[in-house]
Amino acid sequence: MYNSKVINLLKGFTKEDIKLFGRYLESPLFNKDEKVINLYSYLKKYYPSFDHKNIDKGIVAKKVFSVFKDKAPNRLSYFMSILYKLMEDYLVWQELQEQQAEQEFLLLEAFRKRGKKDFFEKAIDKFEKEIEARPNKDVNYYFDSFRLAESSLKELNAIRSAEGGQIISQGVLFLDKFYFSIKLRYRHGLKTWKQITSIEEDMFLIKPIMDLIENGKFKEDKLLEIYFYLNKFYSEGIEAKEKWTYFLNVKHLFFEFTNVLEEDEKTDLIVALLNYCLELRKIEKTEELENQIADLYQFGIETKILFVDGKILPVTFYNIVAINCEAQRNNWALNFIEDYKQFLPANDQQNMVCLSKALWYCMNEDFDQPLTLLQDVTFDHYYYNMAYRYIVTRCYFDANEEDALMTHLEAFEKYVRRNKDMSEHTQLGLLRFISTTKKILKAKYERGKKEELLNYISETDPLFYKPWLLEKVNSL
Repeated sequence: MYNSKVINLLKGFTKEDIKLFGRYLESPLFNKDEKVINLYSYLKKYYPSFDHKNIDKGIVAKKVFSVFKDKAPNRLSYFMSILYKLMEDYLVWQELQEQQAEQEFLLLEAFRKRGKKDFFEKAIDKFEKEIEARPNKDVNYYFDSFRLAESSLKELNAIRSAEGGQIISQGVLFLDKFYFSIKLRYRHGLKTWKQITSIEEDMFLIKPIMDLIENGKFKEDKLLEIYFYLNKFYSEGIEAKEKWTYFLNVKHLFFEFTNVLEEDEKTDLIVALLNYCLELRKIEKTEELENQIADLYQFGIETKILFVDGKILPVTFYNIVAINCEAQRNNWALNFIEDYKQFLPANDQQNMVCLSKALWYCMNEDFDQPLTLLQDVTFDHYYYNMAYRYIVTRCYFDANEEDALMTHLEAFEKYVRRNKDMSEHTQLGLLRFISTTKKILKAKYERGKKEELLNYISETDPLFYKPWLLEKVNSL
């Protein structure tokens, strides 16, 4: 009983679902058996955990179906299956309430089947205006426009009308736009997947589609233009300069025509652009690159594209502060911490705000504030401990607190070597950072080490926090 389909599905219901499903069961339109209502009324008392002893099958059968005496357990199983089917029906009904377009199409089909041509024509004119008025001309716009044309054709066929050429032409156009945009979107997804898994992607008709768009077909459709440049951006064998040009084209279109993309498309696209810039940054850190990354993060936050379930991931929060400080957008970064801290997960909020502020002060050359802020901060995940120890390293180094720095680096090294959650790559990158920092500290009192250190840092991988290390060596 504890692991039954009914109980498992009820655990996924929201409080609002629990209330609305009760009303759903009480409606004679959906359910006419009071025994199902009684069963649900009994079970919902133990929401949301359902781990009470009274959920035992024998107890439930006795409490709810005692009238059936010895047959109570069998009757329980029967009504549990009915209840589960009604729960599925409720979920479909509930989803349909949020799908206005689906309701419209179902209504059109109902009018058509019942031969109500006048109702059908009025409904289709109204729905066509609603679709055209949508601010988001995304793939759903293309698909719904095609489906509307298809519904019109069904009605024309039903009344044996010869008028349909224009509708067919319009329907085919919207079907092409839908198909091409989905095809290019999935090809972009396969390119991304290939980078992760090395699996070869193989999609038919990509070249003809790309050629059509490149030759000016569908030039008014920004969704297709975005995916055209995105696929150019991911093409193999293009030079770095050309790839950068495609990146700028995609970014420009993305910022200006975000409304043609669905929510998951927006997230995928901004993450793809960010990852490209962050990979370039590992090779060479430039002012233009810092600004591009800061632009993407700023846009992603202000439009909430980078939010996950209404929250900002702590790692994203920290990276935004770091990048904007490096791009000399210090005021924006500080305002961001205050304005957006409310969107951090509650358990991480206080510590992440302290860590982000410590980084901000450190990067603005105030080396006392970070040490105070981080005094009582603890993190469960090694990534944040790594960031915290990096900030302390910078503060001690730049404040010329050499004894404190050496003590801190020794503790940092022990932490890294003992940590079992880090990958070997991360451990090696951090250990090299620690040893290189010690070498730079020592090189302050020795001659002729600068070029050797610069070469080592540039050629060594993995080595974490390279830009800061290079900056320290260059200042020797």
